[in-house]
Amino acid sequence: MKIKRAVTALGLGIGLAAGALPLHAATILVDDGAFAGLYSPFGGFDWSSTGTAVANGFNLTTTGQSAAITLTYWADAARVTQPNQQTLVGPTFAILNGDVEYTTVANLSETATCTQDNGAGLCLKASFVLTSGSWNIYYDTTPDSNQLAGTGFTDGVTILSGTFNPGFAGDFTATATGGVGSNTLSGTVTFTNAAYINPALLATNAATTLQFGTDRTDGGGLITGTPGGAVTCNRAGGTVCLQADANQTFAVPEPDSLALSGLALGLLGLSGIARRRKKA
Repeated sequence: MKIKRAVTALGLGIGLAAGALPLHAATILVDDGAFAGLYSPFGGFDWSSTGTAVANGFNLTTTGQSAAITLTYWADAARVTQPNQQTLVGPTFAILNGDVEYTTVANLSETATCTQDNGAGLCLKASFVLTSGSWNIYYDTTPDSNQLAGTGFTDGVTILSGTFNPGFAGDFTATATGGVGSNTLSGTVTFTNAAYINPALLATNAATTLQFGTDRTDGGGLITGTPGGAVTCNRAGGTVCLQADANQTFAVPEPDSLALSGLALGLLGLSGIARRRKKA
């Protein structure tokens, strides 16, 4: 009888471990509309190509000059993706159907350094180093985001939050009338809303292309506000408004770590049985 109990406890541990393995594929819940359901494997978001970034303090004029800038980025999701960047159909159809929206807002502090100027007070190329950054992702069953005004991006339920790791953040090349650039950021997930996403995510990577002026591909609408207030786009004054096209991916716990957690629970049960046997 005691042996049977021990085998049962070990079986429980292995069962927990086996049950944990599928969690390597994260799930995401849509709880409203025609495409309500639980979907897997969740890997990230393809943010709209009409996303916006506003950089303040970008007043570089000569090579070697540096400046501290702040950048606010906001966008809605065009697609929900799998880990391989393929479309996760259910949540994406919910977006396209107008049932739900996913939005993001990121705030970055960076140091910009001019690496080439035109000799006439215009910085043509700059590199960026991130000093700190944070981001939030929201889920809203009443889609109302307005990209140009910067409104309706933070009124949903927070489903993910995190920080970006300091370090090199990309380059930007400008002309008198436009400019293009890119950045790639890695980061840590500090909050996962278990009501919508499971298991808790660990890390993130975000890749963004940035364009402004005549190089914009989204019609070049001038920004009237950000999720933090009004803004006036004025490159000469140090405020640069950019089109930002980004995608963001996430990492989930490795299956081995989940399996070990389940096995540890099983071994804990065995140790409890062993202690009871000694007392008998």
